[in-house]
Amino acid sequence: MTKNHEHCTEDLDSSATCSCCGGDIFQEKPPLWKHKPLLIICTSAVIFAVALVLEKFLNQGILAEVAFLAVVAVAGYEIIMGAFKGLLKFRFNMNLLITIAAVGAFLIGHGEEGAAVILLFYVAEFLEDYASERARNSIAALLKLAPETAHVIRKGQELEVHAHSVQLDETVVIRPGDKIPLDGVVIKGSSAVDQSPITGESMPVTKKSDDEVFAGTLNAEGYLEVRVTRKSDETIISRIIELVRESKNKKSKTESFIDGFATYYTPSVISLAIVVAIIPPFLWGLRLMTGSTGLWFFWWYPVHVPWPYPLQFPWYQE
Repeated sequence: MTKNHEHCTEDLDSSATCSCCGGDIFQEKPPLWKHKPLLIICTSAVIFAVALVLEKFLNQGILAEVAFLAVVAVAGYEIIMGAFKGLLKFRFNMNLLITIAAVGAFLIGHGEEGAAVILLFYVAEFLEDYASERARNSIAALLKLAPETAHVIRKGQELEVHAHSVQLDETVVIRPGDKIPLDGVVIKGSSAVDQSPITGESMPVTKKSDDEVFAGTLNAEGYLEVRVTRKSDETIISRIIELVRESKNKKSKTESFIDGFATYYTPSVISLAIVVAIIPPFLWGLRLMTGSTGLWFFWWYPVHVPWPYPLQFPWYQE
């Protein structure tokens, strides 16, 4: 048996079923508890809890404010940097709204609210990334189902070649215990095939001549020769991988609407907040305050999605 390995090019968007096409999808990932974002969340939560104790129970207002600022520094670094980068490009993103909300909260003497918004927004971002990582792991698991090589009969010889190089109507050999590399039709032999990774069937299915077999399924006991009916990027498993990739990258209708809405909402709410902060002093003689007394008007706390938390803004009537 002659070996003839052919290498494929790395393509993260390819639906072909091998690890080299998966790019860095097979890269070893640290355990969840070692993820930097999770450590940041835990550290920030502990500091936030300590700050609340200092403020509410020990009457240590200054130390509490310092602790709240520490929460912003730890959890909000990437958020604030993203806000400034977007601002430099004249892109008013959610990071900018969160940053403005946090700054506003500290200016009016409610550092706990500013720290809470930063922390909650960071947790939301982490959960979004975690969901994306789970989808990525699902793709990796699917890619591992189909073998990268196939044993093909060419000119009377059995060659081991990369699955991508196998052409339609070529004959591949599957021995007991081997995974089937490509979709095809059995032309010789009989065997029980475990199709559970593809069809979900709990029991192996007997395959004989003229029966269809699928890439990624396991030949349990017998010898099979299979005529290839689909190339590596057209198999059932490659279609499943493509659907998983599309679901991972495609936004839902609601998410698309929110992103489009935020494009107009963000600059609008910032402009409205500036108007609310500037116009009343000139029209009605109101004086802006940074304390907790006086007549409250409006301020907005942007959250992860473009819907505001109501936060009041202090005005004082002289």
